[in-house]
Amino acid sequence: LPPGQVHAPVLLNEFLPSPASDWDGDGTASAEDEWIELHNPSDAWVDLSGWFLDDVDDSRAASPEGSAPYAMPPGSQIAPNSYKVVFRSTSGVALNNSGDTVRLLGPGLFELETNSFGSTQSDIAWSKTVDGGNEWTNAYPPSLGTSNQPALTATPTATTVVTTTVTPTVTPTPAGFP
Repeated sequence: LPPGQVHAPVLLNEFLPSPASDWDGDGTASAEDEWIELHNPSDAWVDLSGWFLDDVDDSRAASPEGSAPYAMPPGSQIAPNSYKVVFRSTSGVALNNSGDTVRLLGPGLFELETNSFGSTQSDIAWSKTVDGGNEWTNAYPPSLGTSNQPALTATPTATTVVTTTVTPTVTPTPAGFP
């Protein structure tokens, strides 16, 4: 079956192919800070043992162009309604800044989901417009390990100005007083 025609309990959700910041928290910004995020939209734990992350499909290429598929280690799980981030420093999956394909493969290297992207800029993530959805954008800010959201924009707010005017009152002086 072609990708997208199999219901996978876990989906690609976001990835960052050209890091300029220290996303993995090791104190150094490098290519190792690239990441791929998975999302489990279900209410059940999912065992990812035997699942793979990969870039371009090298099985049909005359010479390998991409990284070797990364096999999720035995016991890898993703909690219900949560996100799992895998850094290049762990997976070895190298995404090309000039364009590439991110792939989620099931056991037996069965392709579950893919997303191809063109040239990208530093610290620009590709994310789904709705977590677990089908539409991708690079207009959202990176949301490592959390829900994808559009950028916040300043919204004008109404300001109430209260002006108090004090009017002096004159009290008449009774007769006979200076």
